[in-house]
Formats: sequence, structure tokens, C-alpha cells
Amino acid sequence: MNEQAPPLLRLGIVGYGLGGRVFHAPYVTAATGIELVGVVTRDQARRDQLREDLPHVPAFDTLADLARAGVDAVTITTPPPTREELVLEAVSLGLHVVADKPFAPDSETAERLRSAADEAGLILDVFHNRRLDEDFLRLRESLDSGALGRVRRFHNRFDLDDPGTIVGGPGNGLLSDLGSHLVDQAMFLFGPVESVFGRLDPRDTPEGPSDGGFVITLQHVSGVDSHLTASRVHHMAGRSMRVYGDGGAFEANSREALLGDYSEHYAAFATAVRNRTQPPVTPGEAVAVITVLDAVRESHASGQVVRLP
Repeated sequence: MNEQAPPLLRLGIVGYGLGGRVFHAPYVTAATGIELVGVVTRDQARRDQLREDLPHVPAFDTLADLARAGVDAVTITTPPPTREELVLEAVSLGLHVVADKPFAPDSETAERLRSAADEAGLILDVFHNRRLDEDFLRLRESLDSGALGRVRRFHNRFDLDDPGTIVGGPGNGLLSDLGSHLVDQAMFLFGPVESVFGRLDPRDTPEGPSDGGFVITLQHVSGVDSHLTASRVHHMAGRSMRVYGDGGAFEANSREALLGDYSEHYAAFATAVRNRTQPPVTPGEAVAVITVLDAVRESHASGQVVRLP
């Protein structure tokens, strides 16, 4: 007798800008165990684009309208300043959530979102999808093999030559964007951080102060030092990872990011919702990343190393 396949997770996307269209919708539709039910966007140009990209997927005006259409979960991929309100609204509607990064503007807000989901008994996942990038997966394989021995240093560089894409205002600089990913990658590999030193490349934008690059040094409790750098403004594009260990070294270089299959993240999220298990990225991991980003800003302002509790 054939076992019946579990029901599909009915998921909606809130926002259809670059993130929703490029980094979420294609991977949701490709993920095992998920049905894309609808997209929330009121912008007519984005509705037209959605109709062209996914003719069978309807657009909704509000998150509440989408919830009434019968969804189990939503992805929140609107601009960072809107994310807190929408995550809390989704939780109030009884929906599981995938929150795009940056998860929250600061660690206090991140803790509030985690607590709200916990109290409601809902799964809250954070889209640190670059754990699935090809170069990062190769690095993980090298570390898991033990061939590098005890790791001493990790270098992670991600440069983009597109200064015109810097967005100003709270939570919109490169630290919140790529910094979220690079800090998450370092902590995923080498564990909690005990001290942080960081410098930002400030930029003025029409929307307000922002940053176009950063240099960060993390000292992990494990003894590993991570050196993370990224820029949008220094006329260079490239991606590199290096690890130095007692037994060997690892290096990966490319002109651009080697994107992974992010549908795997969504398939794992569907499994977590179905089985009430941990999501691919737990809220606790995401809060830890935001805490480090807070410390980077504090370190830049003071010029001092910031020690974490």
C-alpha cells in the first residue's frame, strides 16, 4: 500500500520587489512540499510583473487578505523598516513565518519577534540563504573532513561594484544586507562570538545616512578569528573565502557569488512546520547575528573592541 504524500504547505509572499521576485518566488515554486498561494503587493507595476512571471498566482492588497485565502505560512520580504510590523501581524494571524534578512533593526526588536512566535507556538525562520551557496558548501565539506585540522583564521570577502544601489535610512546599509550573511556564515561555522571590532564606510544618501562597506573582525569563543569585508563602493567585484588551519588551508575565489539552490531552504522550512521541528535558521541564531551587527555599529562609533556577554 502506497503511503499518501503529506499535504502541501500553503505559503504566500509579502512583497514583490527584487527580493521577492528573484530570491524567493522562484525557490518557493521549486521547493518540495510547498504551494505558492499568492503575493501581497499593491504596486501596479509589480502586479503586472507577477502576472507575467507567475500567471496562476494571484495578487492581494494586504496580509490579512492573503490569510483569508487560506495560507499556512508567509515570507516577509518587504523593506527592513516594515518587517517588524508585518512579522507581528503574521503571527497574530496564526501564520508561520520566513523573515528575510536583516531579521530586525536591532537585537531588542529581534528578541521581541522571537518571543511573539514562541508564545503563539509558531515556526519563525530567517532567510540566511547563503549557507547554501556553492563555495560555502565546499568550505563546509573541507571542514567536516577534518583535513584542515584546528582552524585559526577565516577570511570572507564579498565585493560588489554597484554604488548606485546603496539604500539609505535605518537598517538599509550594506552591514545589514551582506553583513547579515557574512556574520551568519562565520557563526554557523565557528560558533558564538565573544568580541567584535568593526569599521564602516559611511555614505550619505537622499534617504539618510547609510554605509557602503565594512571591515569586521570577530573573535569566536572557539578561538577562531573571522575577518569579514564587503563593499559596494570601491570599484571592485569579487567573492573569496579562505581558511587557515593547523593541518591545511582552503581557498575559493570567484568574480561573483556562486548561488546555491535556495529551494532547499524552503523544503526544510516546510518539513519544520509539518513536524514542528527547528527551522533551517532558528530565531536564536538570527538574534545572535543581529547582536553582532549591533556591536559592529557600537565599535565603529567608539573605535573600540566590543565584548559580548
